[in-house]
Amino acid sequence: MRQTRQRESRVGPDYGRSRLLVCITTCERNHDRVQAIRETWLAQPLPKGVAALFVYGDGMDPAPTVVGSSLTLPVRDAYECLPEKTRALFRWALEFSAFEHILKCDDDSYVHLDVSANLELDGVDYAGRLTPPVPGIVETWHYGKCSSRDAEVPFRGPFPDLFAEGFGYFVSRRAASVVAAASDLSLRQHVLEDVFVGWCLAHADFAVKRVDLSRGVRARRTALEPQQGVYVRHPLGPEELRLFHSQNATAHALPNG
Repeated sequence: MRQTRQRESRVGPDYGRSRLLVCITTCERNHDRVQAIRETWLAQPLPKGVAALFVYGDGMDPAPTVVGSSLTLPVRDAYECLPEKTRALFRWALEFSAFEHILKCDDDSYVHLDVSANLELDGVDYAGRLTPPVPGIVETWHYGKCSSRDAEVPFRGPFPDLFAEGFGYFVSRRAASVVAAASDLSLRQHVLEDVFVGWCLAHADFAVKRVDLSRGVRARRTALEPQQGVYVRHPLGPEELRLFHSQNATAHALPNG
């Protein structure tokens, strides 16, 4: 497997050979979130076979670059460009990593790496909190988040029947290859990254095995205590990340059976 351009040779244990590649979508203006993650759930030793990368856009180099635990892609870092950023991420990962699954998450998520690394995902292509597009919400979800008001027009689809919400979902290698092969036209049709991924997989030329992991998700509104089997919490701001981590630093594995 050939090398990507980088100034440091290792990310986590080794992103090139990792079984699970955790990709945290972020941007330069969210440096406080990145620092909070580095101090909390990424401060602990990574489970065997797991590597983690912060994924940025706005790269000045025409090729993706890796420095330490940061991957920078040559795509614009704007909310409306997140579908393109994810396509670029998956293209990079397919070329430079031997991953079996990617866990793509947001920078306001707390990932329980021990749980995530031990989920039974053999044969699973797409997993997360699966939800249908909700009329009245999905059309304007991007309002107030885009870099330009021109992008804030109602999103009318195309929609998949279900999609895994973008704060924390898993894709297999073959699922990532479907998204990586998406056309520029399909990118222009979508503004919501997680809906875009779900739509791509709904049109795959193979039967995508989907698994709903809703039981493994906790929201900020729930009590900040550890709960066995939870793989991600969302959304948590930097201080909430630190508070939860300081109160619940002990790792919790999935229950047997």
